[in-house]
Amino acid sequence: MAIFVSMASIRERRRRDGTKAFAVLWRDPDTGRQTSLTYDDLRDAAVARQLIEAAGGHALEAARIAEGIRKTGPTVDDVISEHIDLLTSVGPDTRKHYRKQLEAHISPSLGPNPVAAMTYRHIAGWVREMDDKGLAPKTISNVHGLFSAAMTTAVRLGYREDNPCAGVELPKSRATHDEMTVLTRDEFALLLSKVSPFYQPLVVTLVATGLRWGEATALTST
Repeated sequence: MAIFVSMASIRERRRRDGTKAFAVLWRDPDTGRQTSLTYDDLRDAAVARQLIEAAGGHALEAARIAEGIRKTGPTVDDVISEHIDLLTSVGPDTRKHYRKQLEAHISPSLGPNPVAAMTYRHIAGWVREMDDKGLAPKTISNVHGLFSAAMTTAVRLGYREDNPCAGVELPKSRATHDEMTVLTRDEFALLLSKVSPFYQPLVVTLVATGLRWGEATALTST
């Protein structure tokens, strides 16, 4: 499932003074009414449309998006890059790994957007998008952790008031755990009968003591 759905449109308008304006139009799912936001710059309108679609068109979040876009401030890419630069307890290899995560999993979906306009819905949709692409739950958790830590840094630096990653549920591990199979005495006797007589004492020792293979083979005579 992709984050963005086709629900908002941009319409160019001409003001009385002859200047152009760009209206983002969509239908609010809560009221059913057509709603609009107007921008002087087509690029701002395009970003607003993308974020409004990601937020599902809800009016309160749309208002926050509008305010975030009109504010001059850094993008998601800018803030996460700055966060990585500000880390004091990691080495060059870890920084390089974080930058690869940013480039591969964050920038394509959310990177160019204003960090002040990010909402819970955007982050939840982005997590769903990664899950739908088949990324492992551990990978999603690691990338989300980087994003969340960067948003905490954004709060400290005054770029936004809260962390939009807070409370977003992450996919659980799909790993399965097989139940332990315990042999009966008769089954073990049958197994032992198929083992070469030379190795039978070793097999009996493993079963009787619970030693691991490496531990058993490391034993020496005294």
